[in-house]
Amino acid sequence: MLAEEPEETLNLFSISSVNSVLINVVRALAVLLLVSSAAVAQPGTLTINLQDALARARQYGTQIQSANIAVQLAKEDRVQARAAALPSVNGLNQFIYTQGNGTPSGVFVANDGVHVYNEQLNGHEELLSLIRRGEIRAAAAAEAVARAKADVAARGLNTTVIQDYYGIASAERKLTNATTTLAEAQRFLDITQKQEQHGEVAHADVIKAQLQVQQHQRDVQDAQLAIEKAEITLAVLIFPALRLDYEIVDDLSNIAVLPPLPESTAQLTTNNPDVRAAQAGVTQARLGITVARYAYLPSFALDVWYGIDANQFAARTDYPTQATGRS
Repeated sequence: MLAEEPEETLNLFSISSVNSVLINVVRALAVLLLVSSAAVAQPGTLTINLQDALARARQYGTQIQSANIAVQLAKEDRVQARAAALPSVNGLNQFIYTQGNGTPSGVFVANDGVHVYNEQLNGHEELLSLIRRGEIRAAAAAEAVARAKADVAARGLNTTVIQDYYGIASAERKLTNATTTLAEAQRFLDITQKQEQHGEVAHADVIKAQLQVQQHQRDVQDAQLAIEKAEITLAVLIFPALRLDYEIVDDLSNIAVLPPLPESTAQLTTNNPDVRAAQAGVTQARLGITVARYAYLPSFALDVWYGIDANQFAARTDYPTQATGRS
């Protein structure tokens, strides 16, 4: 009995060691699985240029979307104004059924018979609408106003995106300069401390160098904060949901040269959407006055009616049918 106890203890120790090894293996596999899944779930950093930013802003910008919807509504109003000048056709299909009372009085409430069939078509046309074009022109002017406002919104959005885009590029360059300046200040502090150890400079010079290092560290932090703020401002415009894992292409060295002043002035006067919107608004107001004056004119319409109003209505054939044997 005493000789068997060490063997049982050894077996227990071996089983526990195997269990601990298995537990460690399972933990290691779980950690590897979590790391791999996190690596797969994290998307890569998105790199965008200015054209991508402008396209994304036009896609997700609420102001430009509202302006485009207003353009589509104005276009549909113009289509409806043209359709209003066309003739209209209305149809009436009615069957009035009254149960007979068996008396030959021939009196039926609101009917001229027990059964009444109405099958009618009506064609209606306002003849003066063929020569009155004020409504159509007013709708076209409203569409022009909406398109000009959409251009204004697009240009304003482009201006905002460009400012935010190059704000990030400028902040990144400031961060690079601040980092370089901080490295130089730290190197100067190291040299000053070594000179103090050899008695070449006073301790006040070391304190001054330390203050300069602290100031440049704050400059680096401010530059990093400016980059984050600029990235958030641009991300709100170009992404459907807020994300900051993106980079921009710094093309400040490849900016196009502005045209001469006379050419810029000519483009401003000819392609200015604000001016076009104002001109179209004036035209729309004048046409609104013209349309209002139509109320002084008499209406002249043409109605054509065709159909039946009978007590009996049936469709007959020239030959007997299989169902009833009657024609």
